[in-house]
Amino acid sequence: MAMDLKTSEASAAVDSPAIENEIPTYRAISPLAIISAILGAASVFSFASSFFWLFAIAAVVSGAIAAKRIATYSDVYTGVNFARVGIALGLIFGLSSFTSTQVNDFIRTRKAEQFAKKYVETLNKGDLADAIYLRQPPQQRKGHTPAEMMNELMKQAASNQAVSEMVLGPIKSIKARMQAAGGQKIEYLTIVNHGTESTESFANIVLRFAEYRGPAQSIPEQFALLTLMTQGSNADWYVKEINFPYAYNPNATPVEKLDDGHGHGDQH
Repeated sequence: MAMDLKTSEASAAVDSPAIENEIPTYRAISPLAIISAILGAASVFSFASSFFWLFAIAAVVSGAIAAKRIATYSDVYTGVNFARVGIALGLIFGLSSFTSTQVNDFIRTRKAEQFAKKYVETLNKGDLADAIYLRQPPQQRKGHTPAEMMNELMKQAASNQAVSEMVLGPIKSIKARMQAAGGQKIEYLTIVNHGTESTESFANIVLRFAEYRGPAQSIPEQFALLTLMTQGSNADWYVKEINFPYAYNPNATPVEKLDDGHGHGDQH
């Protein structure tokens, strides 16, 4: 009987699980995984500002590090799903916004260049009315012909010298250079800067007069800067400012758009 009792007690001791095995080991959620998920969610703002591309990159990097750390110390950390979410959101929002920005930049520069070349053609033809017409915002051009716009401007210039100098002055200076150089043509050179601000897009375009060597005189190479503006992605462009002569330096920092009187300044 004594042997049976001892055997029964030993069997019970073996069959009974230890207390510590009944309580699962606690694992903390990786803080880096949570940070990755938060950064990934915040990277949705990459569509509004390229600054948030940094959030997308940080989400992917921190998520990858967190996932590796969790795999290495699986008995200490958990939360790999948070890391995966952060990586996925960072890649989706970051790459999508980057692609969208690049496509929009390409479209904006192509349209700005096309309009600039159209304006150059207008200047070379010598049609003052058309040159003035394309300097007016699209909403003001609606329902008016170039001749009507020019007549209206001439009326304003008669009573306001500043209007005449602002709109007609640069065009007259370009025309004077053409005549002085024996009818030389101005040409499109390059786009030096472009971007968006609120609902407006802008582009700074450089035009060029080549060096002229005539029988009576020699005129050095000269440049003009056009600041083009448009409201909305599908709106027509117009010439906001003409700066001539313009000191163009291809190695200098790209210019900003010219001051339009509303705090949108230019430094060049």
